Amino acid sequence: MLYQRNAQDCIRKYHADAHINGIDYDRHLEETMAEKFSQEIMVAGNKYMLRPVGTRIPDWLRTISARKKIREELLGIVVEENKT
Repeated sequence: MLYQRNAQDCIRKYHADAHINGIDYDRHLEETMAEKFSQEIMVAGNKYMLRPVGTRIPDWLRTISARKKIREELLGIVVEENKT
């Protein structure tokens, strides 16, 4: 529920910013996506609570072992997305 509340607060701010700046913003779509994501978080949390040991994700050492250049790839993505 905390995620959904934070999402609603952000969506309200984004809608106001878009309105002031004359930018199209589909608030209903954004709220729908946040609600669906919130529901999926609850489903995943319930599954985890039923079987916490069987749902672990790999740690970074295992990830790096499988994909040697993952750090560089992620850094490249971040740098590319933050170019102005």
